[in-house]
Amino acid sequence: MSWVISEIGEPILQTNNQGQPVISLSYNASNRDFEVAVFEDDCTTTSPVPGLDFAGSASSTSGFINIDVNITLVQGDLENSPVWEDTSNTTGSLSFCVSTFLYVNETKIVSREDIIFKVDFDNKLDFTVEGISTSHSEPTINDSFEVAYNGQVNAYECDPSTMEQLSSPPSHGPYDLLNICVEEVSSEEFVVSSIFDFKIKLVGTLTIFEAIVNGEVPADYEDLAYQKCENKKCMATVVLLNDFFTGDDANELQVTGTVVLKPDQNVREGKAEEQYASGGFSVTLGLDKPCRDGSGTGIISALLSGSW
Repeated sequence: MSWVISEIGEPILQTNNQGQPVISLSYNASNRDFEVAVFEDDCTTTSPVPGLDFAGSASSTSGFINIDVNITLVQGDLENSPVWEDTSNTTGSLSFCVSTFLYVNETKIVSREDIIFKVDFDNKLDFTVEGISTSHSEPTINDSFEVAYNGQVNAYECDPSTMEQLSSPPSHGPYDLLNICVEEVSSEEFVVSSIFDFKIKLVGTLTIFEAIVNGEVPADYEDLAYQKCENKKCMATVVLLNDFFTGDDANELQVTGTVVLKPDQNVREGKAEEQYASGGFSVTLGLDKPCRDGSGTGIISALLSGSW
């Protein structure tokens, strides 16, 4: 699982409509719940200044988001705050820390990046920024978030309504829907929370369809795939592309991927630590080719199950 936070470029100094200095910075991060906060320069003590505004937006990289942060420097607020320091009769400076978090819930931070700002001002005639310097801490990741997992995740073709395994999977032609369900079958503590990656490969060829990447269906494939999760299972529904049926030699499709496993709250109720795991799955589907006289359609026949 990805929990990356990366700053994009250097901070930029701008001016808003009220003539106030604004420091803008941007991050590219894994598509997770996030938060941005301002602290004093110890990166621990919460500070009400400077003013902070931030928002997330879609990234061109699947599975990631952009986070845009604006830090507004209001003279009166800053000069009466603990982060301000008078350096002379006409100059001053402030130091503060901007922290960006990715988290599972409000109390479970997985990764964090801190940037400490020191901003120098000339406030003799007006409130002018004379210089900005920054220092970065090493991004931190909570190693206790993900635990080792040696269990078994099964994958199989399923009924899209009930998500139950099909004993006799139907035939499929080009552009039909393939429904693959995944579930944890070896542990009482973990259940499947989501599908993180899902890939279909025509065995023996370079034909690959990456339907889910970093927990998301890529933007260009939103009409071709989706996932749903309920009752401790997840299902990926994928349109079978015509490319899978046009090869002369290949006769198998291999579906592989990874899932995010979360604690089963019915089993772990009352345990303080909320830990997650990741596991892999694999299933192979026999592929029947179209009849040469054109009287038939390509079908996926008997399901050959497998797992990691």
